[in-house]
Amino acid sequence: MCRDIRVNVLGEITDGEERGRYVIIKRMNDVPSSFLVLLFLDPDHATGLGDYWVESYEALEEFFAECRWEVCWSDD
Repeated sequence: MCRDIRVNVLGEITDGEERGRYVIIKRMNDVPSSFLVLLFLDPDHATGLGDYWVESYEALEEFFAECRWEVCWSDD
């Protein structure tokens, strides 16, 4: 069970909303950094399911908590 949040790493959502889907978080180049949360149906990114934008790392943590996401990251 993984509760941390990683940037630029593929993760499988193992619990919460979107369970069974895949996620990659991209840091945007603005100051302060905002984040783009990209959702995919499959681990090879062939089928995108949309995205979410969050304004800060703190907002990203809140987003994960609200969605009740637990993610297992591919670099574990």
